[in-house]
Amino acid sequence: MEEAYRSREEKAGIRSASLAKLGKGDNITTDVLLRIWEVMDCHIENILETTGE
Repeated sequence: MEEAYRSREEKAGIRSASLAKLGKGDNITTDVLLRIWEVMDCHIENILETTGE
């Protein structure tokens, strides 16, 4: 598969189960967060929000 056509999930090596957890607001590992951060070429605060919970 050409690099241009690979999804961000494939580029980051993130499993669909991790994405499902993320979509539901469940806990995911910091490794997954770091992979997302690297693929999206953004700052960690762009994908991470802390709450008072």
